Amino acid sequence: MKTKLFTRLTPLYIAAFFQSLNFWFAIEKIFMRSIGFDDVAIGIAAALFTAVVVLLEAPSGILADRWSRKGVLIIASVAMVATSLLAGLSDTVLMYTLSIMLIGVYFAMYSGTYEAVVYDTLLEEQGESDRYEATYGRFQIIFSISLILGSIFGGVISSIYEPQTAYFATIPAALLAIVALLFFKEPKLHKNVDERTVITQVRDTFRMVAGKEAARALVIVLTMLIASTALLFEYAQVWYLALMVPVVWFGVLYASLNAAIGFAGFLAQFVAKKDYLIMGAFGLIITASIGLLFEQLWLLIAAQFVLQTFLIVLTVVLTKRFQDTVTSRNRAGAGSALGTMAQLLAIALYLVFGFVSDTYSVYTAGIIFVIMASFATMISWHGKVLRVYTRIHE
Repeated sequence: MKTKLFTRLTPLYIAAFFQSLNFWFAIEKIFMRSIGFDDVAIGIAAALFTAVVVLLEAPSGILADRWSRKGVLIIASVAMVATSLLAGLSDTVLMYTLSIMLIGVYFAMYSGTYEAVVYDTLLEEQGESDRYEATYGRFQIIFSISLILGSIFGGVISSIYEPQTAYFATIPAALLAIVALLFFKEPKLHKNVDERTVITQVRDTFRMVAGKEAARALVIVLTMLIASTALLFEYAQVWYLALMVPVVWFGVLYASLNAAIGFAGFLAQFVAKKDYLIMGAFGLIITASIGLLFEQLWLLIAAQFVLQTFLIVLTVVLTKRFQDTVTSRNRAGAGSALGTMAQLLAIALYLVFGFVSDTYSVYTAGIIFVIMASFATMISWHGKVLRVYTRIHE
């Protein structure tokens, strides 16, 4: 049974690797600074591309539920190709901002889709979802390995050649992801739907996400965790710039941040077993957030690693509980609706963080992470999000 599941998921594992193999994420802020960006402009650009995600995320999830999740992932890779090409050709703030908005299409199509595919594949192959954390954890490890390699080689490429080369080198990887996806047999549980109109499906999807009183605290906490993870990814390199880290080390440092994704994927299956371990993870994200306030490189690297690790651990664990509360016909759409809420929060965080960082310092702006982690922890405790939800009947 497990061998059959692994065989079926193999093309998706390969696609996940190449879809995450990005050589310019690690050096993006260096390139942006070189063409005229300051911290405020970085925040505005991040908010604009996130606005694209907000506009497209829920429709992309509904499209995945009604049409094809594999097809939506292919669209994501096409968007990565277009972004990498146009961003690499950019030489002004305006041109780069316009081109990078295309990455919003990638994230919108990507968001919530892998989770839904993995969950439904487990249901089709094994009849239950009990191994979701372990199975999706493998994808997190693959994402991590791919991002680590992309970060290291991206830093090396940019130190030897022009930073634009890292953008162009990403294009072949995105194309290989499309080839792998063509060989994946996607689950069909989401096809067993009644003939609803798109408007009805939109209403049902958002009602499923926000309308269930028992899961409302869970949705709020996941929104804060996902938004905090996005903020860390977007501004991690600004700390490196403040500490005047050499260009060649950007790839290594960003790789350590991406290594946290794989470590989190491994830890999640164990943390999920005990509620006290989950609450311990919340305590660690508060502690790590405090570490971002100090001007010490070693402490910064450790704090970013721990924060990234346990933000993702908690997201994986609580996403499983969230998936248990929705049906297959709404699974990708519900995940995207949740992502939309998180991205709306992220837009505000990008703008506030950029303003505080530019006006005071990136260390002062780190207080935002402390506040977010503290609120998520309090809501988790008082909102009883650790309650085990019974998977609803499909």
